[in-house]
Amino acid sequence: MGAGGGFYPKLQELSKGVVLRRQYAGKTLGVDASMFLHQHMFRHYRAYIEDGDTWQVAELVKRDVARAASMGIRLFFVFDGKPCPNKAAEDARRSARKAEAMRQWRETKDPDFLMRACGRT
Repeated sequence: MGAGGGFYPKLQELSKGVVLRRQYAGKTLGVDASMFLHQHMFRHYRAYIEDGDTWQVAELVKRDVARAASMGIRLFFVFDGKPCPNKAAEDARRSARKAEAMRQWRETKDPDFLMRACGRT
């Protein structure tokens, strides 16, 4: 869905200023499951990468799903299937960049290296 760059910018535009409870209570929201899991893993990358602790990530996912449910929001998770052929070159570039960042991180053991490598600091 992201090929061509049209979907994500539109989604960002639609999501500005959203108050979940008021706007979505009693409704079902479709959630890109891969992105949802990726965001949780990225937010807690130290536990996942350094310790291999997937339980912490799983607990946070459960917490967010329960939070949505407590607001009367039902989440419908969508797994979009096979990788998009149009994104094969970009996927290969990202995989190579990730492998290089992981190699460098293993050499340095700098806890903030991955955040800097991803441009998040």
